[in-house]
Amino acid sequence: MNPNDEVLDDLIDVDVEVVDKDQLSQTEVVRLPFDVNAVKVKSQALNIGQLVELLEQKIIRFDTDFQRRPYLWDEIKQSQFIESIILNLPIPLFYFFETEQSNWEIVDGLQRISTIRRFITEDDLVLKGLEFNEDYNGKKFSELPNPIKWRIKLLSLSVSVLEKGTPDSVKYLLFKRLNRGGLDLKPAEVRNAIFRNGGAQLVAYLSQLDEYDKKKNKVASATEQGLAFAKATHFKIKSDRMENREWVTRFLAFYLILPTKYEGNMELFLNDGLKVSETLPKADISKLKYDFKRAMHTAYEIFRDYTFRKMNGRNEKKKPINIGLFETLSVCLAQCNDQERQLLIERAELFKDKFIALHNEPDRRFLGSITNGTTQKENVRTRFEKIKTLIIETLQ
Repeated sequence: MNPNDEVLDDLIDVDVEVVDKDQLSQTEVVRLPFDVNAVKVKSQALNIGQLVELLEQKIIRFDTDFQRRPYLWDEIKQSQFIESIILNLPIPLFYFFETEQSNWEIVDGLQRISTIRRFITEDDLVLKGLEFNEDYNGKKFSELPNPIKWRIKLLSLSVSVLEKGTPDSVKYLLFKRLNRGGLDLKPAEVRNAIFRNGGAQLVAYLSQLDEYDKKKNKVASATEQGLAFAKATHFKIKSDRMENREWVTRFLAFYLILPTKYEGNMELFLNDGLKVSETLPKADISKLKYDFKRAMHTAYEIFRDYTFRKMNGRNEKKKPINIGLFETLSVCLAQCNDQERQLLIERAELFKDKFIALHNEPDRRFLGSITNGTTQKENVRTRFEKIKTLIIETLQ
């Protein structure tokens, strides 16, 4: 087996189908002619106020020859980065190189630092396109309420500095490595921070498996819902970057908001679903948990190894688990009552025949709705309408 294949297997789960998944290229290997023991890195914490002071004292330099230009982000992206600071979201690590004159050259973080400089030091950035703090749209730093100014200045940043004497080649390699492989926050990770008072907790409960909680120094026990979800998805949906929560959030949003209300922006729709979940009475939350568990059980009992997978025919090679099928089947089954779900299980062979027929319709509308552009409004509505009709016909 080619060693590069093992690398790709770690990065891509070929048994999970998500729309427009990026293709990953092979990783090049770079060998540098220097002693790695000579590389010294010091890590420290700075708040944004201290970072601004370093900028004003010109300790931090922008004129490094290996960096990109500052202010490559448009104003909306700059504004939304400032909004992330206001929300106290974690900011990725900053890397600097210490010069012989004890100045700091930016290795990674130029766009973030230049945005902070423009917003605070220059007071020149007018916020726009904010998603969670819309009241601050149209305002500069000097126009924000004082508590918000202090919140921004006191946000702690993680900084690593390559000390003077580190070879220049390390700067280039580090910059290349960071900008090629840096981990941006996943949508589910952002939602987990924003909706942590209710919606995120519910999603975590629905998807929870046994896992070690470092902060509490104990194992978080799996819930019945988490086990049912993992079994129905064949333990393929990973939790390390909250991918499992992203899938469960799809269920949550379409369970609480009619698909006919979906207007084509999945990110906003999922946020709306979490907002609705935070206002649910306890009885409704209990029913949602029960319906989700029963939907996972019903789907698995009907399809077994083919649960949430495309089926063009019987006994064919299994296709990847499909997120469009997951959200549609899970919600439609959750909306059935117990008697209906049991009848669907008893009529599993008829259900699968009709499901296969959907994939082979001449117009291919259903197959297209779960294959390409699955977040488009028309495709979302098509697959929900088709699956609902399939369930009604099977129950008749």
